[in-house]
Amino acid sequence: MATRAAIALIGVAMLMGSRASASEPVSIETLLRTADAVRSAEPKVFEAALGELNRDIVRASPTQRQEIAYLNAYAQVYAGKYDEGTRLAKALIGSSPPVSLQFRAGVLIVNSNALSGRFNEGLRQVEHTLSLIDRVTDPELREQGLLSAATLYNQLGQYSLAKRYAELVIPAPATARNLCFASYIRFEALLHLHAMPAEDAPLLGAIAQCAEQHEVMMANLIRGTLARKWVVQGRSDKALVELQQHLDEVLATHYPRLIVEIRSQLAELLLAKNDLGGAELNALAVVAKTPDLAN
Repeated sequence: MATRAAIALIGVAMLMGSRASASEPVSIETLLRTADAVRSAEPKVFEAALGELNRDIVRASPTQRQEIAYLNAYAQVYAGKYDEGTRLAKALIGSSPPVSLQFRAGVLIVNSNALSGRFNEGLRQVEHTLSLIDRVTDPELREQGLLSAATLYNQLGQYSLAKRYAELVIPAPATARNLCFASYIRFEALLHLHAMPAEDAPLLGAIAQCAEQHEVMMANLIRGTLARKWVVQGRSDKALVELQQHLDEVLATHYPRLIVEIRSQLAELLLAKNDLGGAELNALAVVAKTPDLAN
């Protein structure tokens, strides 16, 4: 597996448009590994790598083309274009890829249905996807299947189930990235179960752990959960300051769901302080971003 430093160097080269030479293009396998490794942590590097892959797809093997198809589906879901992401993932499954890629595409469909509110479809897909788990040998991928189920259950309001699935991963995660995602899902469930830890340290630790993995999106989703905890505890001013301090970081992710979540919280907090101008500014930003979450 490529180190993060190597991935960063490859990403910088692609962003600058500086391939070694026309006769020595970056290999398809290197581009695939780069795009996959940074898909949630480094949106610009991911976009650059995926662009290279799509331009050079004629050099890819049949299996590599299926992996590129998965990354294209992922890109659509990340952008909030859930219908298109689901369509592409279903088309990939229909192309009879290896079982690991079938599983990944199924996980993506579950997440897409969870975030778009298509819960019946999500429940059907999670049942089908998890039926493959015993045939998946990669522990990281198996955990991602469990976390997709947990995400769906949180969106459904089945918070105890979401917590249980997240806690199947947390004690011995296959990767630090999986731990980051599992921590967010667990804290989100605990918030709705009115069972959040009284102290801030567990959430601050989870934010730091995600940040260490360059998972800025997840770090800020946890930060949003922490801010809601502070509001419940009567510390709204602290929540407002924390969210405002990290807003630029949130915007840099270009992740519509996160931006809408944080902007909505800011609008509510500012309205409570009678800052009508600030509340309106954030509310209008939410409205402007909402089409990005359209199905």
